[in-house]
Amino acid sequence: MANHRQRIAKSESVTKGVFDFLDKNWQGVAIILGIIAVFIWYQALELNKVLDWGKALSGISTGIKETALELTPEASPELPPLTQEPETPAPIPPSSTFSQKAANGQGITHLARQALDEYLATAKPQVTLSREHKIYVEDYLKDQVGQVRVHPGQELSFSSDSIAKAIELSQTLTPNQLANLTKYANRVPSLQAYQPIQ
Repeated sequence: MANHRQRIAKSESVTKGVFDFLDKNWQGVAIILGIIAVFIWYQALELNKVLDWGKALSGISTGIKETALELTPEASPELPPLTQEPETPAPIPPSSTFSQKAANGQGITHLARQALDEYLATAKPQVTLSREHKIYVEDYLKDQVGQVRVHPGQELSFSSDSIAKAIELSQTLTPNQLANLTKYANRVPSLQAYQPIQ
């Protein structure tokens, strides 16, 4: 019985010690708990950013289309007829394709961006593409593919004709239209302008 009473007394003394500590140091404990709560909240936000990437890319595409619709007819460029050939000849066969395999978390826009980069490295067109031009080209290629759900390991192909046509159309954008695309280009920090090799 003595052991049982000693254990109860010891347990009460530990509990009393914890309460005494909390009573004396409640502000420090509150700060530590607040820091932990902020850290958990930040981690949850980061996880949401990763999980909502597809939704974000869809929002960017919708924003680009809405921006194009908001332009006045006077500001809209005359687009060349669809039968017109690209002004810059590409040293690759016109029927070639650029196939891209989707990694985890990648969608059509990512694959279009990779295909454009591969095309530029292969064809080396004599045209300057700003980051805004590239955003336009990516969106054009994405629209050519249509609404497709991309799964990791899935391959999508983009024809050199489509890429060349998108580049050609991007060159007809007005300064106003390019300025409207800047906010979308800024959301992709890794996007680099393309300069032809002289």
